[in-house]
Amino acid sequence: SIPTSAQTISKIRDILKKTTVQINTDANPGGSGVIIKKEGNTYSVLTANHVVCENLGRENIRCRTDFTYTIRTHDGREYPIEERQILQTKVQDPDLAIVTFESEQDYEIAPLGNSSQVDIQSDIFVAGFPTIFGRVGKDRSFTITNGKVVTFIDNPPKGYGLIYDATTRIGNSGG
Repeated sequence: SIPTSAQTISKIRDILKKTTVQINTDANPGGSGVIIKKEGNTYSVLTANHVVCENLGRENIRCRTDFTYTIRTHDGREYPIEERQILQTKVQDPDLAIVTFESEQDYEIAPLGNSSQVDIQSDIFVAGFPTIFGRVGKDRSFTITNGKVVTFIDNPPKGYGLIYDATTRIGNSGG
């Protein structure tokens, strides 16, 4: 049977809620990330580089090492970030990083898609933990906003080439 629109949105909402994580540190308001892989008890989370890297450089990215970052999963458990792989090495590179955490819990992995299959007016959902109503860090709540892809930019700055109209706030970065 073909799922109804309500069933499809419900399934998307469930995936987003279970795979989107909150990333926290005492140094900034926090960000978000998405669980993309599991090997043994090690989970990999894709996020924005600026969420887990206080940039010390100008042209080349150099991250501070004196901050402690944690990941909070949908069930409220919090884990220290074990490894941080910075994918953005120069200011103009895509703003991406991969961080890992260890857990014996069984967390869902987000299905990855191909952005070349997305077109203008495709539906888009932004999931994360924005800093709304003065809430920062662990006090942020999970949100989902929806919108449409409105255009694509060739040779985009920092990899931001897919332009959409869904509300995105500080703290949503990486989600």
